[in-house]
Amino acid sequence: MYFALGLMFVGIFVGRLFLKVAKISVSALLMAVICLLLFILGLELGYNDNLISKFASIGAASSVIALSAIFGSCVAAKVLYSYILKNPSGESAELGYGGKVDVSQNSTVRQYENSDGHNGGGAWSGTIMIIGAFAAGLVLAMFDLMPYGQELAGCSKIVLYLLMFLVGMNLGLDPAIVSTIKAQPKRVLFLPFFTMLGTFAGAVAAYAFLALLGGGISLLDTLSVSSGFGYYSLSSIFLNEARGAELGTIALAANIIRELLTILLAPYMVKLFGKFAPISSGGATSMDTTLPIIQKSCGNRFVPLSIYHGIVVDFSVPFFLTLFLSLH
Repeated sequence: MYFALGLMFVGIFVGRLFLKVAKISVSALLMAVICLLLFILGLELGYNDNLISKFASIGAASSVIALSAIFGSCVAAKVLYSYILKNPSGESAELGYGGKVDVSQNSTVRQYENSDGHNGGGAWSGTIMIIGAFAAGLVLAMFDLMPYGQELAGCSKIVLYLLMFLVGMNLGLDPAIVSTIKAQPKRVLFLPFFTMLGTFAGAVAAYAFLALLGGGISLLDTLSVSSGFGYYSLSSIFLNEARGAELGTIALAANIIRELLTILLAPYMVKLFGKFAPISSGGATSMDTTLPIIQKSCGNRFVPLSIYHGIVVDFSVPFFLTLFLSLH
């Protein structure tokens, strides 16, 4: 994970060297590699016989927990986002991202809302491409229709490394990136903690809903699954060892769903909840796998915040897992 971050900084350096390179070519390549990563993720899931065989029984619980965590995170992110936009006093220069804020004309809001993300008419086409890539990988793996599919499924880290390099290069091609990083508002540093609160509020709601349906998952188990924050490999291993294979599989599926839906729905999260929402929804993955789509949907100025958010949330995962498991 931190090697991937290192590659991003190499990409920034390369981008600064080739500042005059047409940015659209990098953006197009970014989208292609995002689709490739989702295709490989589809392959990985399709080849996971344990997950596929149990999905009918665990799918409902996993989906409810994931959707509740996403919604709770987005609402919490919206609260912080709205507060910062409506209370710019004392942070005028910071909130303007390199320029002074004319509060009387509400330019803070314009600076945020008119950032360099791409949330226009291309959102649907990008989403369709991503869904298509994931579905193709899933179907090809489930029916064993792809030669060397198993080998390709094992290349996800390589593709992720390429993706992070391209994210860095895209940042390096932005001449305003240095002033953007310097101008991060201090209050955005609270975003990871809003993500945690929103996720756990969503987990409580998910538990209540599943209890009404007669689900057998306890509140502590629901909180444990949610505390993966999209970090499905660690959370599923923890819970598989401590609470059994079924809860481990629920954690795996719920956190994969959280990551996938963040990638698929990021542009719409921005429209409904503001530009902190995809970062919050991505949880621990906002520093790597969901970072490219966050950059594409929110703009370059939100990349430093996304990385910081991912690091803080990532470090919190083993802490919360240990805490909730110790309460059993």
